Amino acid sequence: MSKKSLIIIVISIFILVMVFVAILLFMQSRQLDEVRPEADVNQIVIDNVLINRLEQLPSPSADVVSDETDYTLGLKQLAFTFAERFGTYSSDDNFNSWQGLDVLTTNRMRDYIGELIVSSAYDPDVYEVYSTKALSSRIRDINSANNRAIVLVKTQRSHAINDESELYYQDILIDFILIDDEWKVDGVRWQN
Repeated sequence: MSKKSLIIIVISIFILVMVFVAILLFMQSRQLDEVRPEADVNQIVIDNVLINRLEQLPSPSADVVSDETDYTLGLKQLAFTFAERFGTYSSDDNFNSWQGLDVLTTNRMRDYIGELIVSSAYDPDVYEVYSTKALSSRIRDINSANNRAIVLVKTQRSHAINDESELYYQDILIDFILIDDEWKVDGVRWQN
């Protein structure tokens, strides 16, 4: 056998192997295409079964529905957020931490915060900072008739002046009023 014949045989075998691999890949992809629709059909069947089960659940009672309208978890979270932000400020930031509280407060509370800022006279040579972490909250009173609520928030506070600091616990009572389906802070009272 000549060298030329051997090269032709090797190339022919290589081409046959490539054609065989191409046919195998083509057939495998067709099998996957045939399996995929069955998976989609199975998923549709499962989804329909779940929907049927959900439709069979009983409707909530009138008491449950009315309780849901008075649900106050959002009120407690709002009290947490407000207590931490209102209780955290420093002489260096000129009460800038209180600027974002406007969206959480009524006009009356905004005026009160403005008065606090104006009346606070910090010595520019003294660094003073308060930091507040809300620990828990409890609704003390809620009055649906006049859309008012009072929430007690227990906090851990630190107060530092220059290099001296103290850590203490202090409660804050936060008065809320419901305006256009949103709770707004209408007053605060730090407790001793």
